[in-house]
Amino acid sequence: MSGQILQKLSIKKKIQLIILFGILIVSLTAFICIHFISQSYEKLLYQSVSNSLSYSAGNISDKIDNIDLLSGLILSDQAIQDYLVNIETTDSPSELDSSCSQLYRSLINYLFSFDNSNIANISIQITPELSVSTSSYKQQKLPEAVTNALVTQALEADGVNLWVTDYCDEYGFFLVRELKQTYALKLDTLGVLMINVDSNKMVEDAISYNSANDNLYLLLDENHTIYQSPQLLKADKERLRNLPSGYQILSLNKQTMFAVRDTIIDLGWDYISLVPYNSIIDTARFTKSICLIVIILCLILTFFISTGLLTTLTYHIDLLIRRMKRFEDGSYEADPHRTEYQRREDEIGMLHQSFDSMAKKIDTLINENYKNEILKRDAQIKAMENQINPHFLYNTLDAINWRSIAIGAEDITKITLSLGSLLRITLQNSEDSYTIAKEVKVLENYITIQKLRYGERLDYHLTIPDEYMACEIPKLTLQPLLENAVHYGLEENSEICHIVITARRDQKDLLIEVKNNGSAFEEDLLEKIESGKLQPKGHGIGLVNISRRLELTYGPAYHLKLYNDIDLTIGEEYAIAQVRLPLSRIQKGEFANAEVTDCGR
Repeated sequence: MSGQILQKLSIKKKIQLIILFGILIVSLTAFICIHFISQSYEKLLYQSVSNSLSYSAGNISDKIDNIDLLSGLILSDQAIQDYLVNIETTDSPSELDSSCSQLYRSLINYLFSFDNSNIANISIQITPELSVSTSSYKQQKLPEAVTNALVTQALEADGVNLWVTDYCDEYGFFLVRELKQTYALKLDTLGVLMINVDSNKMVEDAISYNSANDNLYLLLDENHTIYQSPQLLKADKERLRNLPSGYQILSLNKQTMFAVRDTIIDLGWDYISLVPYNSIIDTARFTKSICLIVIILCLILTFFISTGLLTTLTYHIDLLIRRMKRFEDGSYEADPHRTEYQRREDEIGMLHQSFDSMAKKIDTLINENYKNEILKRDAQIKAMENQINPHFLYNTLDAINWRSIAIGAEDITKITLSLGSLLRITLQNSEDSYTIAKEVKVLENYITIQKLRYGERLDYHLTIPDEYMACEIPKLTLQPLLENAVHYGLEENSEICHIVITARRDQKDLLIEVKNNGSAFEEDLLEKIESGKLQPKGHGIGLVNISRRLELTYGPAYHLKLYNDIDLTIGEEYAIAQVRLPLSRIQKGEFANAEVTDCGR
């Protein structure tokens, strides 16, 4: 159905459809490209944010490592060990006060040495009632419950560094560690080291290099929130905790955010960065809208431009169609634009030039046909006048025949009888059916005349089975071939000439071969004569005419073939003229309109 609709459309509309289809494909490709560009931008944004977070995570991880190092230095500091032993063993208030002061100064020194690690406070809980802190060794800043919980967790860790994030919302996170006496490997508990880290300050310092102040951050461990941007609500925090790794776009507090999550591998902490995505989405939508408007404008502009160009193009085609219709109606006349089209070298010019040439040839043929009809009528009158000539020839040959009989000249009698038969068949009405049997009679009459001329030098044999005698053959097809064999085999050769005519079946065709010794065909003789490469001599034109008559009568598959072959039995070369005919015959008693059947069955 669609094919029929397309066939009814004009060339102009078909080309317009092709142009519109091409523009739609380009438009679709543009939208796909925009989509991939958006995805690529998201990946680049993720990579950028991920790199930023990796830097921040590395910064935090370095500070955590420094604090771990600090705890090790405090543990291995022999002076601190001595201060703690004195505090535990002395009964003198002055010595206790002196040791606590010295311990305080040592912790202050360490605090200043690790000033970049965002440590808020370093304290050692010596007894439940006594602790030394960089804030003040006489005051206990943390609530007792928090302190007791930290001490308990440190003692359970048995000397191993333990990070506690239970109190990040109020106090930050802690590194706690049980301090044991290292002298003589006694490993007695001397106190609990508690390093309080300002988590907010640590994260803010880590992300301070990022110029995007509107980004939001969240730092989590397995159970607690270590840091969160003030703009995040508690509900947001719980939702973000379940956010998968990688990146995704989500809606948060009526704002679209680009969220990236990754892990600080050394600590097992997860960090999340939220980048406002509204402006990016607005930009992408604006870009897509602009692209859509541009594409629509291009469609409209292209449509009008193509319509104008196609109108110019199809005008010449429509003009040619009108000229063809006028020619069809018989009102063809010379086109005033003909000179213009003769100068053009494009397809339009070629079409008009070809039509003008064709119209001129047809007009010439019409005039020639009119003249030929007149000549044909004159020829018919001439032929009627000449019909008397054959009767005159027959009567003359008959008189010669009776005279030769009277004087006993048998050779002359044979020649006149054979010549009369040849003339009778040659001048017979061409509309009658003509078979191989009739052609064989012509051959017999012709060979009778030639044998009287050449005698024993001519050795002639004809072997055509009776079943093929009823097959059709164009009139005088074999006689010129036999004449050609006699001419080149005898007249130009003094030896005995053997001429053999045979017939055999080749599937649905009949092959008749006329072969003779004493001569040979030039290679591609017929092709050379037809192409003008070789000027025909003697019987050359007759051979070409035979081949053309076969093709015109039966089709291009049926023709005359000339070639040479060697008879291996006697070692002599033969020139062979092969005629290919269809196996068909006229039913006995009927003529040209009779039913055609296979003559070989």
